[in-house]
Amino acid sequence: MEEKSFDWTSIHVLLSLIFITIIHRWITRKSSSTKVYLIDFSCHKPPASQTISIAESLTRGRRHWKTMKPETLEFFMTCIDRGGLGDSTYLSEGLLKDPVDVSLTAARQEMEQVIFGAVDRLLTKTKIKCEDIGILVVNCSIFNPIPSFTSMIVNHYKLKDDICSYNLSGMGCSASLRAIELAKQLLQVGTNLNI
Repeated sequence: MEEKSFDWTSIHVLLSLIFITIIHRWITRKSSSTKVYLIDFSCHKPPASQTISIAESLTRGRRHWKTMKPETLEFFMTCIDRGGLGDSTYLSEGLLKDPVDVSLTAARQEMEQVIFGAVDRLLTKTKIKCEDIGILVVNCSIFNPIPSFTSMIVNHYKLKDDICSYNLSGMGCSASLRAIELAKQLLQVGTNLNI
């Protein structure tokens, strides 16, 4: 009768895989147990000069978009009428001009007004110092300028040279959820590494 011998190599590989799995689960359990909380937030509120009523929106839409197909214009008007917008809806300065200004310069001015306005309010409310900011995640669904939003914010507020910054642009509205998840993951990693 033939005697069976153990395959020690297979046992070593199996034990190594079990060890790696245990370490991986321990690391992921530890990082996922770190809680991340939203302490405060801020929204930008444009000046009253940028408000527009529904009636004015419909009038301007009919006047400025004469080149649209009738069904496209009707769809646009339905969206404005049923979109939940009130008589105190804000538009960018470029869209309030006659003729409408949809230039890159107007888009950049709107971006600076909105982003810097919201960040200024947030820094004032929270009393956070710019030098204490270590991670910056910015999202814009459509506008993707060069230099990026993160570069503009870092330069405007003179943030640290070694700031960890991420610019999510041109990814559509769902990028907001990705930006929040990215910030959460970065904060969890930083906390676990005592950064």
